[in-house]
Amino acid sequence: MFTRLNKKKFKFVRPNGTAIWYDIQTLVQYIIKTGEFREPETRIEFSLADLTRLDSQARHFGLDLPSVVEARTNSAPYEEKRAAEDAMLCLERFCGEVVADMQRCLEQYDPETLEMCLVGHLFPSYSHFFKQIKDRNAEMAQQLVYHHISFLRGPPNRPTEDPFGFLPIILNFIMDVSRGTRSTSEFGF
Repeated sequence: MFTRLNKKKFKFVRPNGTAIWYDIQTLVQYIIKTGEFREPETRIEFSLADLTRLDSQARHFGLDLPSVVEARTNSAPYEEKRAAEDAMLCLERFCGEVVADMQRCLEQYDPETLEMCLVGHLFPSYSHFFKQIKDRNAEMAQQLVYHHISFLRGPPNRPTEDPFGFLPIILNFIMDVSRGTRSTSEFGF
């Protein structure tokens, strides 16, 4: 969002010669918070000279802000944060794949095969992945439950086909796992 800049601004010249101005405080806070040492609009990486100039201008204007140069040199916390975010993303994807398999099996398999698939593979896998997500971020886990249930039900104009009445069982299982009334230990984990 474009806002009127005060006198405390930083000029960044892109490789193609175009220049853009940023509020120094906002830009430094963005860099420190995200660990992204790139121009927010184009994702062009800031050079060490750019970051040094940004620090210098922040000090010149008397802004009490952390150094972006020091943050770049000590990037371990940002790398750890990215690794944790990547792990969560992988868990979310694994969980989502299990839910997609539940829907596919629900619509394609006969009752005996569906039951074996759910109890022998999909329920244990979902429970295992969901517990890991919930242990790391309970709020995200609750959002996933909402999305998984919505996905399994299907859209109002084309609800999921449930020829053998297993959908309520699957939805109850997901709710039980989210509440903690079902655990991975029930499936041998």
